[in-house]
Amino acid sequence: MWGLILDSQIPQKILDLLPYETPKVGEFFAYAKKRERVRLKGDYAGDEILKDYRFCNVFRDDDRTTKYFIESAMTVTPKSEIFWWSLLFRWFNKIETGKILLPIFKRDKADIKAMQTAIFDAKARGDLPKIFTGAYMVRGIGGQNKTLAVTESYLAVVEQQYRLWEGKSLNERLVDWEIGVGDSRTFCEHLKSFKYVGHFSAYEVATDMSYFSAWTDRYTWANLGPGAERGILRILGFWGENKDKKRGLKSEDYVDLMRLLLQYSRVAMAGERNWDMRTVEHTLCEFDKYQRILTGEGRPKQRYKPFLGAKE
Repeated sequence: MWGLILDSQIPQKILDLLPYETPKVGEFFAYAKKRERVRLKGDYAGDEILKDYRFCNVFRDDDRTTKYFIESAMTVTPKSEIFWWSLLFRWFNKIETGKILLPIFKRDKADIKAMQTAIFDAKARGDLPKIFTGAYMVRGIGGQNKTLAVTESYLAVVEQQYRLWEGKSLNERLVDWEIGVGDSRTFCEHLKSFKYVGHFSAYEVATDMSYFSAWTDRYTWANLGPGAERGILRILGFWGENKDKKRGLKSEDYVDLMRLLLQYSRVAMAGERNWDMRTVEHTLCEFDKYQRILTGEGRPKQRYKPFLGAKE
């Protein structure tokens, strides 16, 4: 581990549990390097799994949808409104839908009737084959049309927060959203207090806000999703016949293990872009998907289709 100085805040039991020399640690970072090489050079180096199946970029802000969000958010004023745009957009997470919604949102973020009409009209014209992302599941409510359910859920969150904001100045509202200060974990907990906002949605919005905010826990905390959890268990060897070993792990242990992998990235990914905790969490999820295919445990639904004119 030449050149690696470990964070003294990482518990010794975590250091003992996952030494740098663990074989799957090397495989994890090797996967990340290969995936980044595909993005930068289109070089699959004979890896048929990466060539045939769709994997997210190592860095979230390299994905086309996130690039669109960042560019569109920069046109939104005042700054406090970026949060609302993130919440609305990520529940669709489709660039084509975002382009329809953005002008209406900037005119009146609460005009869901205009948003619904614009989406349905575009769908009827054939201009919007898909309204929602295929990257993750967005559910409707009780058989209701999904577009109606999502826009009405979004409006419910707007109305709930504005009741909390009643009588507050713009600066006080900015502080409430921790714009430029605070930590993403607290931000996520606040979002999850709203109806319809769960762990996944809250963390996606918090990550979006990290492009415009200086979260204090960018290098110390990430929301552990199920894919990232499986990725950690694979690296530990707590998989297959050894899966019972995971029972001794607590939620904070997973966060500490991600922090340790972040420390390891300083050596394993030396000379490349610096990682943060979101990158670790994000890559663990994709590593789990890669390993599932490699070991014959399953195959993703989405095959890779090159996007002409942009590196994927």
